[in-house]
Amino acid sequence: MNKNPIGLHILFAFLGLGISLLLLGVGAQFIIEIQRYDTYNDDGDLLAGTAFCIGGIVCLIFSIALILRLDWARIAFQVLLILGGIVWLTFMVFLAADSPRAWAVITGMAAAGVMVVIFGVLFLESAYFQQDLRKGHPPGKDHWDILDQ
Repeated sequence: MNKNPIGLHILFAFLGLGISLLLLGVGAQFIIEIQRYDTYNDDGDLLAGTAFCIGGIVCLIFSIALILRLDWARIAFQVLLILGGIVWLTFMVFLAADSPRAWAVITGMAAAGVMVVIFGVLFLESAYFQQDLRKGHPPGKDHWDILDQ
């Protein structure tokens, strides 16, 4: 039976590449909207677009570094996840202040954001991920054999 040759670091890097494309697209949309309407010149939208684009570029660089198996990429992604979680929770607090009736939705969105951060940090800290990042497989039985049973 065929075995999956894609390592855990590649899977996480693909996730990071997808998120970076999402951030770059959102940032570009903010900037395009400013350019489309000449009379509409909001500094907040320009700042938001720039921040999204910078976040997308940083995530893209970290994803490429993870594909290249650079050791610092794992730590950089953990820092990025934690900072992203703090920004997400801050956004949720401001959103809750603006719409007090939507507390259930905002609580669910905040919990989902925290879960993504916790999952990402724990995944990057796992022994399987770190061993895969160092070009090895866990000792003992091949970890893909469980799929063949």
